[in-house]
Amino acid sequence: MNREKNIDIQISKIYEKAERLFKADQEIKEIINFSDEEYDTMESYRNRFTEIRVIYEKNYNKHDESKSEISSEIAPDNLKLPKLNLKEYDLMPKSWIAFWGQFCRVHEDKNLREEDKFQYLHSSLKPRTKARDIAEKTLGVTTSNYAAILYPVVETYLLVEILKAWDRYRLKRELKEEDPVLTKEKVLENLMSFLLHEVEGEEHRALAETAFESGIKRKLRSVTKRLLKENICEVYDDILRQWQKEGIIEAILKTEVSKPGHYLPHRPVIKSSSATTEVRRFFDASFKRPGYASLNECLSVGPSLSEHIPPLLLRFRTVSIGVIADIKQAFLQLAVKPEDRDYLRFLWWNTEDKSKLEFFRHCRVVCGVTSSPFLLNASIRHHLNSAEFQLESLQQTIEKLKKGFYVDNLTIRVENQEKLVKFKTQTLEIMMAATFKLRCWAHTGVQDQESQNVLGLKWGTETDEL
Repeated sequence: MNREKNIDIQISKIYEKAERLFKADQEIKEIINFSDEEYDTMESYRNRFTEIRVIYEKNYNKHDESKSEISSEIAPDNLKLPKLNLKEYDLMPKSWIAFWGQFCRVHEDKNLREEDKFQYLHSSLKPRTKARDIAEKTLGVTTSNYAAILYPVVETYLLVEILKAWDRYRLKRELKEEDPVLTKEKVLENLMSFLLHEVEGEEHRALAETAFESGIKRKLRSVTKRLLKENICEVYDDILRQWQKEGIIEAILKTEVSKPGHYLPHRPVIKSSSATTEVRRFFDASFKRPGYASLNECLSVGPSLSEHIPPLLLRFRTVSIGVIADIKQAFLQLAVKPEDRDYLRFLWWNTEDKSKLEFFRHCRVVCGVTSSPFLLNASIRHHLNSAEFQLESLQQTIEKLKKGFYVDNLTIRVENQEKLVKFKTQTLEIMMAATFKLRCWAHTGVQDQESQNVLGLKWGTETDEL
């Protein structure tokens, strides 16, 4: 007992001397600048004092908190703990994650007293800010009110629009809580959860706005220069706006831009010989940033369709009349699930202000994505297997269609003109039931027609030669 009393007396003397020493240090520091050596010496004394205090409180003063209190006149600048290089938290939401990533270790450390946590907090607050003022007016922080101080300190750094969002978030969360009177610690926990969500959103938003500056955005600028040079920028833009009207693509709301997603670069494909669309948009799903996989590398291609080409060409040479056609905008007839659309995003210029970007995403299957041909093939086969087409009168046509499609190209043969008319009539009806519109029909015997393309080979309809 006497031993503990002697220790208490000695520790009291140490506290008293430390208080005088630290006050003297502070007064000197305000007058002159310490050299690095002098500063390190001063820090070593402070660190040693902290070690002594921790050992004392751990072994001899577990139940008497009053003895461990240092005079409230000692400001945090005067009494320093072992130095930590904590980042200062400024007014930007994006910097929160860097600050809290460090400070949360202090905040969650059960071996640190609340007073010590507060000192670390105080040292990481930017001088001459509202948060710093709050902290300096509350130097007598204790275990019971540490969370109450940290909460307003953090809240003062929220920007106006984020503060409004926090108020809505807080109201929604607190209405769901079983206990209508939340503890200060619970309110602080909710604030941290909200800020984490905001930071993640801010990072995704920044990523979208920079749009891989060295990749997608650079490619967009390059494509735009080409479009302007070839005087087709307006045509290219009209295609996009028409797609938007038809629901093929949709604009992404500002509130959704922050969600995770993937952006596809795009470019024009110009085919002056095309009988349908001279300028088309091609989306490059094979594009990837260094160190990352492309979208195509993340998707399953499905069974190879190229092995179907030889049998198709052989059947095309069997009987009298060859028939070809293709599906208009075949891929665009297939919808993409809403939860998958954010991986099919792309950028384009704002109509009103060409210097600003707009964010879009595809609602339909995209040509250029490695899985698209298989998805189309599977969709056509599923459609042809529908119960409504299992009538005996349709079976010959259905079987020809099942064997005759390669992606969106139809290639078959019929025996005579009568069967050609019947096949074409039934095919148009069957395929339109799934909004697949067949066009560009051609068949053997048509005169004065340019040579056609049959699976990569030139076909003269008049002579029926490949």
